[in-house]
Amino acid sequence: MKPPDTRLPLTRPRLVVRIAGGFVLTTCAMMAVLGATVWSERLQGEAFVVYWSWCFLLAVAAILLALTDLVLLGRAYRQSRRALFEQEFKTHKETTKK
Repeated sequence: MKPPDTRLPLTRPRLVVRIAGGFVLTTCAMMAVLGATVWSERLQGEAFVVYWSWCFLLAVAAILLALTDLVLLGRAYRQSRRALFEQEFKTHKETTKK
């Protein structure tokens, strides 16, 4: 017999946050690599500040999305735990009535 699936469901909000986080993180990583190698000579003065400011803001956005995912995960965990408790309590109550 196959053991029950204990993973938390991936809801639509969590999926959206994870896709957006992956996109932002990928963009930030690409900007960091390109800014440090290919465009390092072209980024001078104001362009340097603007470019790396955008890279920093994308990194902050990725952190905020990760924290949002953590909050959503905690909420799903609490709901799942509550449902499991209610299910077990209900079956225990039914077996003791018999």
